[in-house]
Amino acid sequence: MRGDEEARADRNQIRSSINLRILFQALVTYVGVSYQLELNSMIDYWGLQGFTAVRWNLGMSFDPFSLAHFLLLPGLYLLYTAISNAWEKAGEKTWNVQRAGRLGRRAGLTVQLPSALFAAMMVLGWSFARYNSWIQVLTLRHGQLIKSLIVFWGYELLFRHLIQYLYLRFSLGFPGLAAFSFRKCRFWGWYENKLRRVPFRTVALTLLILYLPMMLISYPGLIVSDTVGQTLIGFPALAETEAGPMSKPGWYLNNHHPVAHTMLIHLCLVVGQRVLHSWNAGYYLYTWLQALTFIGTVAFLVREYIRKYGIPPWYAVGMVAYIFVSPLIHNYFIMNTKDVFYSLFLLLTMYFWYQLLTTGGTKNLLLLLLFGAGTIIFRNEGQYVLLLSAIGSILLNRERRKQFAAVLLAVVLFSVGYFHLLFPALGIVPGSQREMLSIPFQQTARYLTDHDDQVTAEEREAIDAVLIYEQISENYDPNLSDPVKDLYREEATSGDLIRYMITWAKMGVKHPSTYLSAFLNNKYEYFYPDQELLSFESYKRTSFLFSWITELAEKVGVAPAQPVRLKRLRDLSDDFWGWLRESTPLSVLVSTSLYPWMVILLFCYSLRKRDRQMISLCLIPMIVLLVCMTGPTNGNYSRYTFPLALALPFFGPVVHPRASRPLFDRPSSTDYTSFHSQR
Repeated sequence: MRGDEEARADRNQIRSSINLRILFQALVTYVGVSYQLELNSMIDYWGLQGFTAVRWNLGMSFDPFSLAHFLLLPGLYLLYTAISNAWEKAGEKTWNVQRAGRLGRRAGLTVQLPSALFAAMMVLGWSFARYNSWIQVLTLRHGQLIKSLIVFWGYELLFRHLIQYLYLRFSLGFPGLAAFSFRKCRFWGWYENKLRRVPFRTVALTLLILYLPMMLISYPGLIVSDTVGQTLIGFPALAETEAGPMSKPGWYLNNHHPVAHTMLIHLCLVVGQRVLHSWNAGYYLYTWLQALTFIGTVAFLVREYIRKYGIPPWYAVGMVAYIFVSPLIHNYFIMNTKDVFYSLFLLLTMYFWYQLLTTGGTKNLLLLLLFGAGTIIFRNEGQYVLLLSAIGSILLNRERRKQFAAVLLAVVLFSVGYFHLLFPALGIVPGSQREMLSIPFQQTARYLTDHDDQVTAEEREAIDAVLIYEQISENYDPNLSDPVKDLYREEATSGDLIRYMITWAKMGVKHPSTYLSAFLNNKYEYFYPDQELLSFESYKRTSFLFSWITELAEKVGVAPAQPVRLKRLRDLSDDFWGWLRESTPLSVLVSTSLYPWMVILLFCYSLRKRDRQMISLCLIPMIVLLVCMTGPTNGNYSRYTFPLALALPFFGPVVHPRASRPLFDRPSSTDYTSFHSQR
């Protein structure tokens, strides 16, 4: 009896210690997320200095008396308690460090590193969003740095707990949903039966019926500004309006936009013009071709996941619902842009990539190469994504090294043959070299803006040989590098570019913080959730672009336009989807940072599991994200994150690759590393 009482006392003491730790962490989070990072305006108004200014700034930047703040602290305590109880119930009986060996430390890093990055971006992102600089939060003036550290600590604890719970769900799955069925409802029971028996046909017809009203009112489809250039370049009589100084006389086709996509648009327009004497018909033909390809791809993958991974009907319905209700995917479904075909080919490439990793086979290899070729020709960056991913798979998977060596060789040979042999033979001009220089151009512009007086005559000469020096500072936009890239001198030689890059590197050594600040200022929206939503293409915007094409295309007598009789329906659609994306919970799906963070967490979870096959698969979207980071825009430009958004639901069934029914039936007993070591 005495031994039982001592054991009970020890358990109570441990539980009391846990509760005190949780209460402290909830209090720190409460203070951190409630602090206002803005420097208190009354300090300068009253002329406060020294310790008095620090005390005022720290004390008056926190408002603990609002109702929201009153409810936040107990809410955080209950949240953290629920997460710790979930871990304890899953297998962590005590909070000791007996199992916190090398594996525990590695697993802890997969939580601590992303949580620290998130907290840092909550602080830095706030400053960049308001001041285009980090000086507001990293200065010692009036205790601002102390306040930033408190906010950092609070968000780090919050995100750490959320990541821990997310990893736990990944590991245990959702066993309670395994038995969920629609059979209680007669219609849903019938639909579930159809999903099991004929999944491809069921999903394809479902999406076709759901999207059909939008396909009708959107005639002839949505276009973007890139579509205007691609349309005009295909017609010699009009191409002069889009021809840059690098274009050859009489032959204006270039690889600034993917040639395959440009020619696909041109083919549809030619068919529409010759058959129905209308570019509207051509654009609409393209819209239907893209829509059917989209539907077929999703239906094929859902069928494969049902048959090979045994996903339950509710998950298949969830995938279809996500594809339809996501404002971002809904918008791109009818949008005439290269990113849709690129994303579909990339999605199929990832699926067969995983099949090759897990089962091998010549068929999977050939299909991977086929869809990989589509990925490359519909987006110039596709070659780099596949090249780096193949190298990663070779290094990580010894048993599949030969297959992925073949993939690597095929990617290199195809890229060289397509871009460097076929294009020159056909007289197709390559894209401008400026497209690969967004980051150094933006850093140079920031340097000239902040340190123009420190630029030497030699540095100025090297920069001016590549960019129009006098206009760099006035063209500098912290969130977009295109205005600076527009100053690129197309006549610049390889020697000029080499001298510029040497100069760029030397200037970076003198002021590395300026370069880092310029990069973060241009990319922080990818990781800062409290910011504007992803961009949205409206019917009104398409109407303006059609009028632009009509004005430029008078020579050939075409006038693409949206039907007037459908204007009211188009306006209602714009208003409805605008309301959904801005004023409902669906706005989460158009957050600039949602998809980058999900990619990072999936990759970290694969590292945590030490599953080489899963790491190899998650490496592909990670490389896509890194490619986005080299682009000219900040995170709100939706077409760069669209491939990640489209792929997201298809990662669920493979997030636990060795379970026959992953995420839904079997918990994993291998993921219970020490929770204490991560805290």
